[in-house]
Amino acid sequence: MNWQAIFGYLSSDYRSWPNYLQAEKQVITLKVDASGTTVRLVLENEYGIEPLDFSKLTLTHQGQVYPVQVLYQDFISIKPGERIQTDPIALRFEAGDRFVITTQLAHPTIVTSGIVTYSDQEMQVSNFNQDTFEPQDSRFRTRQENPMLKFVYGFQYLEAVTEARTIHFFGDSLTQQGWLMDGLKQRLRDEHQTEFGIVNLGIGGNEILVGTHQPISDSYFRHGYAGLTRFERDVFSLNVPNTVLLFHGINDCLFGSESAETIISGLKHYAEIVQRYGSRLVGCTLTPTGHSEFYNPIVEQKRQAVNAWIKSSSVYDAVLDLDAIAHDAQTPEILKPALDRGDGLHYSKDGGHALAQALPSEHLLKILD
Repeated sequence: MNWQAIFGYLSSDYRSWPNYLQAEKQVITLKVDASGTTVRLVLENEYGIEPLDFSKLTLTHQGQVYPVQVLYQDFISIKPGERIQTDPIALRFEAGDRFVITTQLAHPTIVTSGIVTYSDQEMQVSNFNQDTFEPQDSRFRTRQENPMLKFVYGFQYLEAVTEARTIHFFGDSLTQQGWLMDGLKQRLRDEHQTEFGIVNLGIGGNEILVGTHQPISDSYFRHGYAGLTRFERDVFSLNVPNTVLLFHGINDCLFGSESAETIISGLKHYAEIVQRYGSRLVGCTLTPTGHSEFYNPIVEQKRQAVNAWIKSSSVYDAVLDLDAIAHDAQTPEILKPALDRGDGLHYSKDGGHALAQALPSEHLLKILD
């Protein structure tokens, strides 16, 4: 059977920001861009400090409620460090359909592993305690630290038996926040008839060369292992995608002490791995940071050198030149105000969509070709 991941996000380590939950319910609604005949969920507790026990888990599609089981059992226990696949559910679905995943915690639980995103276009999540709606602000430290983040625990990926093209989008917070990905999905829907599934493999703060597991502010892995360590596992452990969309390296420019040449060597290492698996590799140029509090002229020198290599290198099957769209015409080190969330580095919701909308069609469609 041709199992492919068609929706999902990489989980993050929140052991430094534990969430104390009751025996409560979580309702996740997501939209897919592929059709298929069978689905299953990938559940995770990768960074958990205690088991994640669900007394009930259901999947709703077109008004039909399906029990989600593991080894034909309704009670599902995910041990710390574990990622598991549920039993297959035979159902026919089409591109554009929505699925609703409902989880019920069996007892009060400390949750320290989950996926986070800003996106509210492709996935929505609500939390209930004894059938009373609970705002995420009162449940999750991540939401208290950043009111725009949505936190999902337990669920990680939706897999399906499908012939859709698959894209694994690897990067840092510019990927993880989801707004650029949402914009790319909408463009692909508007301009291409091929069905697809995009999986988000971004981790905020992540670097190519250095793991961020031991900064002073966080003794765990909230910003992820170094890309050189995590790339092969995160991109290829579920399935081999048709395309790897690679948007990584700006944090190395901002925070790393290594040269542009060393950053480029890391990107070359990614390309060698992708080549071994036979996937297409589409690179993205790095967008400006000139109004970021972390900016200095050396950052821009590195960014320009890395971008020049990305645009000229033969290791990529195609390149999306995001920088050409994103930088201010008079000051190329500065992100256009219309795209800027306000910190000089990250995109606003409208900015992420505008960036995707401005990509030339002939470049955009190379993600799928």
